[in-house]
Amino acid sequence: IFRRELEGAAREGGLFQLVMHPFVIGYRSRIWILERLIEDAREMGGAWFGTHLEVARWVRGNKG
Repeated sequence: IFRRELEGAAREGGLFQLVMHPFVIGYRSRIWILERLIEDAREMGGAWFGTHLEVARWVRGNKG
């Protein structure tokens, strides 16, 4: 599901903002999902990994 969201955002030139709650991802057996998603984003090229604050500042500075 996360990868499809990432691909959709990339296709549309949009923002992919991942929110992961500990009760969903907070298990050793699931951390590979996040690792793979990061690898996929890097392989797509052009990915920027910013904090929420950095994203907010970018949006404020790039209003049409």
